[in-house]
Amino acid sequence: MTPALALPVRGARSALILSRDPDAASRVSGVLTDAGWNVASTDSLADLADRLHRPDGLPLVVLTGVSPEAAGREFLRGLRVGRRRPPVLAVADLRRGVAEELRRLGVDEVLGRDFDPEELLLVARHLLGRLELERSTRILGRSRAIAEVLEKVAQFAPVSSTVLIEGESGTGKELVARAIHDLSPRAGRPFVAVNCGGFTETLLESELFGHERGAFTGAVAQRKGVFEQADRGTLFLDEVGDMPLPTQVRLLRAVEDRAFL
Repeated sequence: MTPALALPVRGARSALILSRDPDAASRVSGVLTDAGWNVASTDSLADLADRLHRPDGLPLVVLTGVSPEAAGREFLRGLRVGRRRPPVLAVADLRRGVAEELRRLGVDEVLGRDFDPEELLLVARHLLGRLELERSTRILGRSRAIAEVLEKVAQFAPVSSTVLIEGESGTGKELVARAIHDLSPRAGRPFVAVNCGGFTETLLESELFGHERGAFTGAVAQRKGVFEQADRGTLFLDEVGDMPLPTQVRLLRAVEDRAFL
């Protein structure tokens, strides 16, 4: 069963059902309607794609009675609105290999025609929660790896703790850090980013912790470091592995003790 996201869905929940399988579509519609969702149905692929471009937000798309051939890549590509695509759930006859093929084509989740109503609601909330996260964080993608990143963002955002974000240069570590900040209770406070690999040891310590006037050549005035600048907000330290070892030791102490001298 798919885990629920920590981030609640804001506003009305809506679903658009492709009713090629009338019995399955009726069951899906009944379960979602009873749970307070706004539900609409159509038996036309073209009408379904057209409705997504109406100015009332992206719904959950539920496909019933659709084979992997009908739900091909071209069809799923046609569901895009700008850079975004709605979450897609398929309710299908799970004969051998059908679920795997639908997921390979780009369907997000697949349930059998004898689905459990509670599982349907859990999966539906999960998919809309992920859509909300994409909108809030600007982190887009349909791979399992991106889904896991979004779920981690939702888990860490409410927590006031140090988070280690790993990844190669250019993979979006700062984007993830900003997403955690924007979804956190600290969103109204500063977000300060520092590239730790761009300073000498002396200048980096000054950048992190500040300095008094005359502390070194060129220190003509007192300066607050980024730890103070980001007070009660979020401090993103990029490329920490490139900083000198003595500075890493002082940084570790500051992170652990949440104080520095």
